[in-house]
Amino acid sequence: KTINREGKGEFSIQVWQFKQTNPHLYMELFEKYGWTVENDSQQPIMYFKGKTGNALKDEIRRGFTSSTYANKIKQNSPILGPLVYSTKNIEFQRKQVDDFVYRLNDVVLKIKPSNEYASTLGDYLKSTLGKAIVLDHHVNRPAYVKRDFGKALNRFFEQNEHASRNPYDWNDKHFEYEMKILDDYGINREMSGNVAP
Repeated sequence: KTINREGKGEFSIQVWQFKQTNPHLYMELFEKYGWTVENDSQQPIMYFKGKTGNALKDEIRRGFTSSTYANKIKQNSPILGPLVYSTKNIEFQRKQVDDFVYRLNDVVLKIKPSNEYASTLGDYLKSTLGKAIVLDHHVNRPAYVKRDFGKALNRFFEQNEHASRNPYDWNDKHFEYEMKILDDYGINREMSGNVAP
């Protein structure tokens, strides 16, 4: 989960929802340390002591230089530290797990790889590994899952002409076919930055 420069993003939404269901814990984990989340009726925005955007970015980076990074000098961050601390709280972890389960079942597995395929990712992916790989991709590059999985399917069907395009026809070959698709998809999906494929 991330927060963009405007203080918006999936983490802001998650914290806003957490605030609604656990107001006292929200105050203990976030407000106590200067973090607040407000909802402007469009999307929740997070602030640190009233700052967001470039002002907050500059404050976060204060004291961190290319030299400290290059020399791997550990530094504490009074701004980011509370966010790390919050993720260790069991109630906030439950919220995160609930969000992942919802995202997997109600969003990711319902994606159709492309217009040429009638089946959803949930139809193709029965293994825990397959579900984890597409969930990971969706967390990092949600807009690319459909495209990249569709490309992996296209390559699979080019190499396996006799395989049905309907995964419900795969029967005892399902695991074998799924692994072939995942081998391709896993290394060819477009991920962000330095996240390993």
